[in-house]
Formats: sequence, C-alpha cells, structure tokens
Amino acid sequence: LSLTKDQPIFFDLGCGDGREARLYREVFGNLSQYYGLDLSSGMLGFTRSHSPEAKLVQASFSHLPFADNSLPAVWAAASYLHLDQDQIQPALAELYRCLKPGAHGFISLKGHPLEPIADYNQHLARRYSISEFIRLLKQTGFFTDVAFSDPQRDPRGVTREDEGRGRVDPGKELRG
Repeated sequence: LSLTKDQPIFFDLGCGDGREARLYREVFGNLSQYYGLDLSSGMLGFTRSHSPEAKLVQASFSHLPFADNSLPAVWAAASYLHLDQDQIQPALAELYRCLKPGAHGFISLKGHPLEPIADYNQHLARRYSISEFIRLLKQTGFFTDVAFSDPQRDPRGVTREDEGRGRVDPGKELRG
C-alpha cells in the first residue's frame, strides 16, 4: 500500500484503538480520507475519543459495508488473525469482492502458527504460517507480492514464495 499526498484514501480494516488514525493524521494533517472499520464498539469508541473526525463503521469482515469493486487499497494490521479457520476464507472472499481490480493492500499477522495467543480482550487470536496464509489468499484469487517474517520473533526468517527473499515489487497488485 503506498500512501502519498496524491492518494491519501486509507481503509483501515480492524482499526482497533485507532493507532493508524493517529499516524494518518500526523502524516496528512487531517482524517478527511481515513475510514476505519472494526467489529468492537468499544474499540471504535476509543478511536472516536481521540479522533472524532474519523469516519468509523462497526462491521464484520464477513459482511463488509462496501460496494463490489469499490476499495482502491486496504490496510489490515493484525486484524485478520482474530478470525478462526472457519471464518478466514469467507472473510477474504468478502474483501476480494470489495477491492477494485488492481487494488493494493497490506495484511499483517503474528508469529508462530502452532501457538494460539490471548489478545487484550482475552479472545484467541489465530496464528497463520506465511505459507498457510499465502495459500488462503491465492485460493480466494489474490496475488501476493511479498511475505516476510520477523527473524527475531520467527526463526524461519524472511520468506518469499518465488525466491525474491524480501524484495518488494511495487508494480504488483493484490488483486489482479
């Protein structure tokens, strides 16, 4: 996802406590093109308390409130990890439905796939291996450009399906 002064539209899926809203305001000076989505009314309330001008919506990843082919880019930092195995494929299919052809995006996950972790709300978060999540994305129709892991947290290190080992190709698209 590239954010420039020329393209400041930002769809934050799983906006949580509004960290990205605060960063967006620091970069662009306002939240006029920031859109945050979260399932938790509590998280949305917290975001609204420090970013009242943000456009926020409460919704599930399985029923995104966007038209087909409408999103130019998405950001999902540590949000899809809250979906269990039976929820992830339908949620990715819903995301695919909403993205414009040629859209770009960022999805981050956490750590080792065999260790479920309790998050701040005491819900279980699912850890997906890179290869497992890439497989899920491809099954849905997505193109993945680069996938990597933090070698400090995951000794398997940087991984890229096609031997690029961490090289980002900005000409590639999430949805082709």
